[in-house]
Amino acid sequence: MMLRTFVTSLLIGLCALAYGQKKEVKTVDVHPHGFTMTMTCMLPRKFPMKALMRDYYVKLHGDSLECYLPYMGEVYQPTMTDEGLNFNLHLSSMRVKEKKKSKHLYYLVRKGFISYEYHFILYPEGKGTLILNPSNAQACTYEGEWENH
Repeated sequence: MMLRTFVTSLLIGLCALAYGQKKEVKTVDVHPHGFTMTMTCMLPRKFPMKALMRDYYVKLHGDSLECYLPYMGEVYQPTMTDEGLNFNLHLSSMRVKEKKKSKHLYYLVRKGFISYEYHFILYPEGKGTLILNPSNAQACTYEGEWENH
């Protein structure tokens, strides 16, 4: 009887110890003014997913954002040029939000009368998501890998 009580107490203690241990949460160590995200796939709203070549990217350096991306989606107000999402612009605003397992970075740039909101969701393993929301067209989501520079 005494042995059973001891074993039961020991098991309860071990369970409590195991339950009380917290898992290590990795943090996202990104430099908001100096990283590059290379896109691997594009997820347009009204079209199927499309795999991308490694040539497409968004690069943050200092106070500017360099973008070279394809776009598929409905455009509400077309522009007179066909440059697409190929530009290097100064940031209008920036915001950082820390989550438990990711970091959310919000950037706004303007090109003429069009504003582009970039919402990066970056994970510790170097993977990330970009939700690009142009003011004149549907939002488009991209998946890829990021690295500091």
